[in-house]
Amino acid sequence: MGMDLFGKNAKNKQGDYFRANIWYWRPLWAMIENLYPQYANKVESAYTNDGSGLNHKDSFALSKLINRDLENGSIKKYIEDYTSHINSLPQEDCDYCNQTGFRTWNENGVEVQKSCNVCHGELKVNSFATNYPMDYDLVVTFQAFLENCRGFQIW
Repeated sequence: MGMDLFGKNAKNKQGDYFRANIWYWRPLWAMIENLYPQYANKVESAYTNDGSGLNHKDSFALSKLINRDLENGSIKKYIEDYTSHINSLPQEDCDYCNQTGFRTWNENGVEVQKSCNVCHGELKVNSFATNYPMDYDLVVTFQAFLENCRGFQIW
């Protein structure tokens, strides 16, 4: 599952198409919501594939703000802070094995108990939030897409 953004009238290849899988899209768009709410709020459903998006004027203006913040280091700092935060979250109880360290598997009709393949018997797992990383290069690609898409829709 991912978010596919299509340029409405792209001026070049960079503005034709942008894709982020759901694990990367959520923190990317959350950054837009935090840093640029005036544009994020114009997208009705940024987390669904229903055709929401921005017009040419707003896409281009957002691209310029992101570019400014890439150049001044604000985006890099945001990503560092975000990554530090999710990495500092405490581990959670393993729900996959109900904190037993073991899971029951069906192998050829026979139930077999094996060590939990998620917590590996440790009974704890990393916070689910750690599944949502941020990537600087993805922000750079998104900025270029916005600059060249002349408006976009999320499908």
